Amino acid sequence: LADASTGFHAVPVGAQGYGFLLGALVARDLEPGLHYFPPAPFGRMEIRLVEYPRKSDIGFRTDLNLIDRRRDLVGIADPGEWHSPVAAMNAIPTQTSYLTGDGSLIEMSFSVHYSLSDPEAFFYGIDHSRDFVNLYAQAAGRELIASLPLDELLTERRIEIEERILSWLQNALDERDVGVEVISVRIVDLHPPGAAVHAFREVSSAKEDRETAIHQAREAQARRIPKSRGKAAQNLAHAEADASRRRQEAAGQSRSFVLRAEPYGEHRSLLSHLLWIESLERILPRREKMILPPARDPGATRSLTFWQGAEPPLPTFTEDHHP
Repeated sequence: LADASTGFHAVPVGAQGYGFLLGALVARDLEPGLHYFPPAPFGRMEIRLVEYPRKSDIGFRTDLNLIDRRRDLVGIADPGEWHSPVAAMNAIPTQTSYLTGDGSLIEMSFSVHYSLSDPEAFFYGIDHSRDFVNLYAQAAGRELIASLPLDELLTERRIEIEERILSWLQNALDERDVGVEVISVRIVDLHPPGAAVHAFREVSSAKEDRETAIHQAREAQARRIPKSRGKAAQNLAHAEADASRRRQEAAGQSRSFVLRAEPYGEHRSLLSHLLWIESLERILPRREKMILPPARDPGATRSLTFWQGAEPPLPTFTEDHHP
């Protein structure tokens, strides 16, 4: 707002004023309010809006009408397509194609949101015939995409791409004193060329199946290994218990043998007779036995003779008399 007759200018909220006298910038960053500056032809006042975020689209053009119809467009879009229907209708082919690190082609569209850290440098320090933010964002995207393989770009590296483009872009703009602070980078579309979308979807599905199989195998491993370890520990405990039992039994048997050997050494004749009796008790049960009557002549020697044929006859006895 300006009054040409008096030179008074009103700078609104969210803006700053810049005054030129005879073509030279002499008044900078005038705060919101009423300011006086010599009117034309000696001077002029330019009012710039500075306190609101700006956006630069790379690979597509923003169309508010399409954005308003986004729900309808998504509803009629081919479900086999990979990309956003809004961005696809406004695509700029010369900006969307990128070459990946493994020599494949990919299409990407993204937006850069930024604010002004130095309004004077932004408005009066650079050539506005070109969009510096857009150009440097394209350069950042191409350099980054060229360093990564296609598979990683389409899967787990999306957030990393946004962060790395933001960092690269901010450093490039700072080196050239553009006066811009990059707020965020948001990828709108990232997909293989349209003709190869279905093939890449099949590859992606196969990779998902592989990951599922790997996770299932790891789950089975995590379940079976502790079970096997527990079983092994149980078997080891049983073996140790059995070994301990056997050692105790062997020690008891050894102690029992020692305890029996000591009295045997002291009463050899008595224990020999007992052992003989015990041996007979083990041998004679369930066997035919012959009991001999006492000899008539105490000095005679008696012998018992059995027939060695198939059917043994009755035993015969003989006596030999000795003087």
